[in-house]
Amino acid sequence: MSYEKVSALVTGGGSGIGLGITRALLETGATVTIAGRSAERLREARGELAAQSVDVSRLHEVTADITREEQIEAAVAAAAAATGTLNAVVACAGEPRGQMAPVTELDLGQWHSVMETNVTGTMLSLMRLENDAFSPNPGAGELDKSDKAEITDAIAVLVKRAWNVSELASTKTLAEQELKERADEWAKEAGVGGRILAYEKRGPEKDKTVALIRSPGIQAWDNWTVPMSMREVEPGVRLIMNTSHIDDDHDWKPRPQTKDED
Repeated sequence: MSYEKVSALVTGGGSGIGLGITRALLETGATVTIAGRSAERLREARGELAAQSVDVSRLHEVTADITREEQIEAAVAAAAAATGTLNAVVACAGEPRGQMAPVTELDLGQWHSVMETNVTGTMLSLMRLENDAFSPNPGAGELDKSDKAEITDAIAVLVKRAWNVSELASTKTLAEQELKERADEWAKEAGVGGRILAYEKRGPEKDKTVALIRSPGIQAWDNWTVPMSMREVEPGVRLIMNTSHIDDDHDWKPRPQTKDED
């Protein structure tokens, strides 16, 4: 899938996971703004990507301390100015001492630094964005054919998971059939022209906006209802994990089930 119409802000994009995500976004056509405390580190990141033959013409840098509200606001504005809009934010900036050292080895100053960067900074990166800019979902609209790689790959993953939680061999075939039917339904809806697919029906073009995915509520569930957690799964649903079907390398063991627990 092409992300040529996507503009993203990646905090901590000058190194580590943030740099890897930046590379992946650039390689798919997105415009990316990386933010970090060190302007030198950001310039080095540009050089590293260029040396790896990544097109950095759509890469922008902005120096910002994500724990400072005015600086993260400036970073968001700079990222939006790159293309006139901002479609995504990836919060990768983090205090490494909070990830590599046991909590018991941190002094109070280090603890405050970890919390400011890893928690407060992440929240500021998200809170200072205008939500309406994130509502349109152009990627969903591009999934207008059920044989696209993104859809078939997702089906393969979900079929494998269904096989992992079932004790019936027929479940794998049933899951694949159901998912393919859902994919056909999605592609049919996504292919309808003259409207904008979005997470929520709001914003300046809300009259043309359609929210395909809905959260559970008092209304009846349908094929577009998606629970965000196990708390929202329909009452009475019982999940069973059959570990004999799991072929990965993890030494996974199910949590002991308490009496009357589903």
